[in-house]
This record gives sequence, C-alpha cells and structure tokens, in this order.
Amino acid sequence: MRAFLLSGAAMLLTMSSPIFASATLESGSNRAIQHKESGWVFPQKVGKLERTEAPTVIAGTDDVFARYKMGEGEKTINITVYVYPTKSEALDATYEGAKSAISERLKNPMSMAQLWSEGPFTVGTQRKFMGRKSFFKSGLGPDSVAENLYHYDTGQWTVKIRMTGKEKIEATKIGNEFVKSLPWDSLNIVEGQCTGYACTINRPVPIHGFIPEMLAVMLTDKQAIKVDESGPECLASDIVANLSAAPQLNAKGLASPIEKVTNCRIGDRHVGFVRFVLPPAMLEEMVDLPDGLTLVGPFTFSIVKKGNDIELAELFDGIMDAPTMEAVLKRIQANNHVIFRTADSTSGRSTPVVRF
Repeated sequence: MRAFLLSGAAMLLTMSSPIFASATLESGSNRAIQHKESGWVFPQKVGKLERTEAPTVIAGTDDVFARYKMGEGEKTINITVYVYPTKSEALDATYEGAKSAISERLKNPMSMAQLWSEGPFTVGTQRKFMGRKSFFKSGLGPDSVAENLYHYDTGQWTVKIRMTGKEKIEATKIGNEFVKSLPWDSLNIVEGQCTGYACTINRPVPIHGFIPEMLAVMLTDKQAIKVDESGPECLASDIVANLSAAPQLNAKGLASPIEKVTNCRIGDRHVGFVRFVLPPAMLEEMVDLPDGLTLVGPFTFSIVKKGNDIELAELFDGIMDAPTMEAVLKRIQANNHVIFRTADSTSGRSTPVVRF
C-alpha cells in the first residue's frame, strides 16, 4: 500500500508540475520493490538484513534509497542502499562526494578515525561491476566502529551503499556479504552503454590496505631490495615493459614472490619499481580479512629515494599500463605521490603512513 501511495504521489507531482521528474516505485513478489526507471530491485531481505520500510524517493528526482538493519543496541548494523542517475545533482552521489561526506562527519579528533582501506570491490554474476570501496574505522579495540562506502558508477545509474556497525560483530564482513548478495542483474544497462568506472574490470587500480602494504614492506625487507643511485630517466613505456616481462628464476628454477624490475631517475629522486605476487588462494581469502577488498594481483609499488629518505608509494593491484604509469611518474615528479611507508636508510627506522 505504501509503495502504491508513493507511486501515486510521484504521478500526481509529475502531472501537476512537469518541471520536476520523480522516481516510480512498483511492488513485486516477496515484498520486493522496484525502482522502475533503473530496474533496480530493493528486496525485503538481503543476507542477514531486513529492509526497515519502503524505499524513499527524494522529491522531484529519480534518486531513491532504502534502509536495511539487523540486530539491536550494540549489535546493530545499518545499511542504506541508494540509486541515482549518474548525473544526479546530489552532492554525495559521486564517489569523492560520498567519501567527503563521511570524512566530514568523522572529522572530530575524538573519534580517532582513519581510512583503513580503499580499493576495488567486485560484484555481479551475469555482468561484473568493479566498484570502489572505502573502509573508515573510528575508535580503538573491539568497540571500534566500521563505516564502509561502496560505490558503483555505470555511466547511466549509480548504486551507492553505506554500512555502519561495530567491528566486534564482524560488521565489515556482513556488509561485504550484503553487497555481494544485492540483485545486481536487475539494473537496467543497455548493452554496449556501460561506460562508468564500474564497467571496466581488468585494469590497474590504486589500493590502500594494511595487509598488502604490510606484505610489500616485509617482502622488500626479506629480499633486501634497494634503490640504486644510478639508472636512466624514468620512461613509462620502459617501466611497463619490464613489469610485463616474465619473472626471473632463482637457482632452483622458482620465481621470487617479489622483484625489483627496474631502477630509474626522476629529477633528484631515484626510483625502483617493484612487482610482487600472492597465491590465488590467499587472494580469495583477503576479501574476508579486515581490509575487505577483492584483489587479483600482481601488485606494483615504487620505492622512492632522495638522500637518506626512502618512501614506499603508489601501490597498485592489477597489470600496470602505460597511461597509469605515466600518471604515477607525474605525481612523483610533483612530489605528490601516495606514500604508505617512510624509512631512513641510515637509522633503518620505518614508519607507516596513516590516512585520516
């Protein structure tokens, strides 16, 4: 009945004032409700969470959202699913706008918030979508709160999911399961017209996460990888060609899990580009670990050296391409590269870079 009233109200608004568009909601089986314009279905239950009420239309727009919940009190997990036209005027419809909204809310120093991880989260069955996920963590210990953002821009429609819950009840894991269980195939995408960020699956993606960054540091130290203060000027095409080459084999005929593939110079900085790989079974398990990202490997990062200062930076998942590498070189040149670890070659002191 509520869905019928909402649909009727939308129709009345359109008839009385053609200037304003409004989303149309239609009831389906098992109390599911469909957003007619996008085709997206809001089920009554997704994974362990129940929809708390009928989806809500943002007046005068095609924007619509629905809230889901499980548990009570300390065990509550809240998730909101939003569907927007990609050209929506909502400030938080874009990925950066949605991230900024969360960052602004968590800006209070007392919240002790940090951006714990950020990177790809792939969903879908008939059609795969590689969205962007950010995991914001506030507080310390078992009472810390996870706030996850998942964002999928298809060029026509954008699906955004916000999840909040305490880590001690595995909120991030439950949120990941919820997002994977959503009816992604219900989204209307005209064949050949999926043009947004989420539509291209196989490409290099910048990542931030405790586990891949920790492994990069550990493997670098174990193999004693150093940056030489020599080498030619860095060229994207040469670096990509070296990264694409087969790994070198050791005396036992085995490939090392980590390898510095090239050493070059950018201005007054010397840079080593490093590739490392992880077993497929480990990659599959990583989605259920705290970072909660869907990673495919291989991984690439840079070791930037200037004097005694060393920076591990620009960590990527996936096979590197020339345009992406060109952008990395420009950031290093401008001293605007994304650093995840700093070190001093004299003292050996190493410090992770926390993102707030």
